[in-house]
Amino acid sequence: MGRWMIVLAVLLVSACAGHRQPLPAAALDTHVLLSGERLAFAAPEPVDDSQWLETDPAMAAFAAEHAAGGNNSDNFVAMISALLRASPGGFSYDATTTLNASQSYQQQRGNCLSLAAMVVAIGRAAGFDTRFQRVDMPPEWNLRHNTAVFNLHINSVALFRHDRVMEVELGGRGVQQDHGRALLTDAEALAEYHNNLGAEALIAGNLPRAYAHLRRALELAPHISHIWSNLAAFYRNQQDDLAAEAAWLQALQHSGEQLPALSGLQRLYQQQGKTALAEQLQSRVAFYRQSNPFYHYMLGYQAFEQGDYAAARREVKLAIARLRDPRFEALLAAIDEQQKVQALLATEESGIGRRQGLME
Repeated sequence: MGRWMIVLAVLLVSACAGHRQPLPAAALDTHVLLSGERLAFAAPEPVDDSQWLETDPAMAAFAAEHAAGGNNSDNFVAMISALLRASPGGFSYDATTTLNASQSYQQQRGNCLSLAAMVVAIGRAAGFDTRFQRVDMPPEWNLRHNTAVFNLHINSVALFRHDRVMEVELGGRGVQQDHGRALLTDAEALAEYHNNLGAEALIAGNLPRAYAHLRRALELAPHISHIWSNLAAFYRNQQDDLAAEAAWLQALQHSGEQLPALSGLQRLYQQQGKTALAEQLQSRVAFYRQSNPFYHYMLGYQAFEQGDYAAARREVKLAIARLRDPRFEALLAAIDEQQKVQALLATEESGIGRRQGLME
């Protein structure tokens, strides 16, 4: 869960279909979006990311102990095993915490990107060719402060002779062999680091910090579409619809099916009375709503929190039908338990009512 996309409202979709009308051209270019000239506050200072992959003395000492074993896969496995043993309670996976490499090592926690940065930094200090890797897993949703957070996944790998690759998975997600994989450049991984920090700041309501990190992320990797969607969410939060539209259109230039961008534009065009464009965009995200298990899980969780257990059960069953996931099963068990409690309370209340009737 190392990369975050934020979606400031629930996706609204329908099953309508029809001829695709070309989307309008962006009214603002990328320079304007990243210059700070449309901000409602003074442009923040650039963020400092120079320590992102730095090793502290403890990390350097740990790496030095294993450097003598040579750049081979057996020594790398031994180093990772020793790294895990060096943490008394094990490294704690925390999807909501983005740290640099040394912070993750010192605190023994972090999201998957933080843990990957720690492994990459230590590995390189020990002489290994360690890199970041994107894993194309089904995206998952979480709710934070009434905001839907769309989590993706990054881990780390070590490359050896004869094209041998060893994958390090500390992120706690069920990575499968059939999931697609692609190496990331350091700049792309650093962009994801800033994207995470920007999303965290936006959820917390710290707009200057959010903008500073999202701007830096797009300076590093302007081709990553979901970062443009997060910048659009920032501008939408600032009530600058023209800039939000331009950022969403930028996202779609890099990925035509970037679903948070499609959804954001759909809501914007609907509010602006651009009905034909809004309906077209609704049709393009309809399949996503019906097929994504984590979307149904999110709706089920919301219904559960509101005490609508019948609706919660229905949505979670739809999620389970699309993907077997322990979290789905756990939520379904909690729903069933609450329904049993409700039924028991209803029976007791009915019995009390009958006894009172007899006494009268």
